[in-house]
Amino acid sequence: MSNFVNDMIADEANDTVAAMTDVQVAQKLTPENLTIVAGYTGVENNGRGPMDYARQLVMEQLFDEILEARSI
Repeated sequence: MSNFVNDMIADEANDTVAAMTDVQVAQKLTPENLTIVAGYTGVENNGRGPMDYARQLVMEQLFDEILEARSI
């Protein structure tokens, strides 16, 4: 179920990642997510490229970071 606050956070994370260059996205990846992207086979993320997959993972990271920061 959607929540207004969560939707706002998701929009913020999406806008932030959309404004990033590919290099900035790669730099933002956590070591764990960098390993996941390095093992990308094309099956994940509906067969889109590895950079699109990296952007998806960074959006998820940012969502969690923003949510955590606002809940303190």
